[in-house]
Amino acid sequence: MTSSQLVGEERMMVSKGLNSVTLFQSRPGGKLRALSSANTPVFPEFLHSDKNPQIVFNRASHSDMPGSLMKPLSRLAIVAGTLLLGLSACSSVPSPKEVELWQSRTIAAQKDSKRTLIRELRSIDKIREETLDLEASRSRCLALLKRFPDTAPVLWRAARAESDYLLILKSRKATEWERNLAALSSLKFVQRAQSLLRQDNASSALLGQLAWSMRTSAHIQGMFSQAKWDIETFEVAKRAFAKNSKESRALATLSILHWRLATRSDFTKLVTMSVPKGSLEESIQLGLRCIELRPSLEHHVLLARSYMAAEKYKDADELLQKALKRSDRYPRDRYYREQAMQVLDRTTRELNKYQF
Repeated sequence: MTSSQLVGEERMMVSKGLNSVTLFQSRPGGKLRALSSANTPVFPEFLHSDKNPQIVFNRASHSDMPGSLMKPLSRLAIVAGTLLLGLSACSSVPSPKEVELWQSRTIAAQKDSKRTLIRELRSIDKIREETLDLEASRSRCLALLKRFPDTAPVLWRAARAESDYLLILKSRKATEWERNLAALSSLKFVQRAQSLLRQDNASSALLGQLAWSMRTSAHIQGMFSQAKWDIETFEVAKRAFAKNSKESRALATLSILHWRLATRSDFTKLVTMSVPKGSLEESIQLGLRCIELRPSLEHHVLLARSYMAAEKYKDADELLQKALKRSDRYPRDRYYREQAMQVLDRTTRELNKYQF
């Protein structure tokens, strides 16, 4: 007997979800009623649907069903319902092979992401070091930071990019407010990078950038806070140097700190008595080491200033004369040419004093 031949026909539906099978009764008028147990005789017809898999039952009225068949069929319905529930539960449990496939895809995605990150970091370094384009390198780095916001190698490079931008702003005669923004942005980026790592896991490059960013933002700390700030900057630079004796940014920071502390005014010395005393000789030795590792115009200007402070004007003059004859070879060279010329003019004036 088909459903169309049944008198007083009612439709029974079993909706199969991910973790359950629900039995419904369709009454005249399109109303549905959930049934708590399969206590009526049913004839299953399987309907397949990709979006909503379900099993449909036709229920005949009791008047059409022989009494001898009602009890066995009722039991059969209960057994069938139990089996369906078991199959539904089993279908939601992934097999070991499916778990392995899931893991392999996840690991592959992470490897692709890591390879992409390494490739992008190399590209940023290449733009900076080979094409000497600081602004393009900065833009690329900040764009990468949006994709990898909590990655230490990206963050400390973003800090370096902001330090570079500070130099660009100085060359453009930007306002002090703009320069301070760049300095503090650099500091925040590298501090965030350090916070993501354990203290002993920070690379020498990261620590070198941290020391540099601290130094360039020292003036913002206030006079009575600078003593503590300078001590902390010293410690960070020394940690970077201890990890890698060729970390030029840490060496440059130490050289500048020695030069600045050795040339403090008497009033500043009185206010910041707890700060270690700077040494011009130490500043000069560190500057020479910087040039040995990375003979950039920036490092030549740094050393020339130390020579000037030590009244070694001839050494400063000869150093800058040679450096200015070279073409730009390092990323920040073009932005230090004007400063190099200014220091050279001062050395020339000082030398002329001794000629008369």
